[in-house]
Amino acid sequence: MHRTINSEADGLPTLPAYVPREHDGHLNKVVAQAAAGASRIAVLVGGSSTGKTRACWEALRPLRELPQQWRLWHPIDPTRPDATLADLERIGPYTVVWLNEAQFYLTDPTLGERVAAGLRDLLRDPQRGPILVLATLWPAYWDTLTTRAGSDPHAQARELLDGHAITVPDAFTSADLTTLTQLAAADPRLKEASDRGGDGQITQYLAGVPTLMDRYHQPPPATQALIHAAMDARRLGCGPNLPLGLLAAAAPGYLTDTQWEEQRSNGPLVPTLQHPLRGRRRQGSVEGPRACGIASSTAIPRSSENRDQALTSALTSHGNID
Repeated sequence: MHRTINSEADGLPTLPAYVPREHDGHLNKVVAQAAAGASRIAVLVGGSSTGKTRACWEALRPLRELPQQWRLWHPIDPTRPDATLADLERIGPYTVVWLNEAQFYLTDPTLGERVAAGLRDLLRDPQRGPILVLATLWPAYWDTLTTRAGSDPHAQARELLDGHAITVPDAFTSADLTTLTQLAAADPRLKEASDRGGDGQITQYLAGVPTLMDRYHQPPPATQALIHAAMDARRLGCGPNLPLGLLAAAAPGYLTDTQWEEQRSNGPLVPTLQHPLRGRRRQGSVEGPRACGIASSTAIPRSSENRDQALTSALTSHGNID
């Protein structure tokens, strides 16, 4: 699971309170069948930081309360496929096979099909059950592994996975947000995510902000100069969409003389700010042209490189605190 946002409140558990969603009900049914003695597999399919791994962990709660002790097997060393094949034949009853980011196990061109075939045998063998296989995949990897194409390089993986997908949506529904609001009264991290996680992307906010702040505190000087220019523009009353040309013109004022000379020798001031952040909006997200509230005399001619940038809510808030 990804790191989540921090809070200054005392006594909070490591993880934020969990908000059950529709896919949890489907997953719980699979876990209940395993608890009753049947070998089962569930594959949670969703985008980055949509809550797949946390859902799997929460679903295991009933197994942890059974008198029969279940063990969790997460093969990773020296590589995921190697570790799986090394010990798969020794896996016995009451084992949860944890395949987080299952593409690392199943897409390996040499070992992936052997892993899939071994897992199929494990699930079919009544002497080794009950077994519960929990896997997570991004949609693109699900398509790769379950679509018959050409020489059918993932035939075993397709047979293992097909019919066992549980979709994890990118966004919370209105019903999910209602539950979130109720739980947020006791967990300020959920309150922050509710207030700032736009478009219902609550889990992406919870997981993405720590990475975002790491990138904010450890970027090249030119990148941080652009971000500081955007923070000040927002503090001074600009709207959320800021012309990149304006930020590039202001950024040199945030650099020391040494940093400026180094940047001039390295090329254009404007670096790339568009790296994904665990499903969250990036430090600057390209938007259509909008007025930012600065006098027209300061406007910079528009071009394909001079598009508006939107500072994330987390960095906007951090700038107001600073």
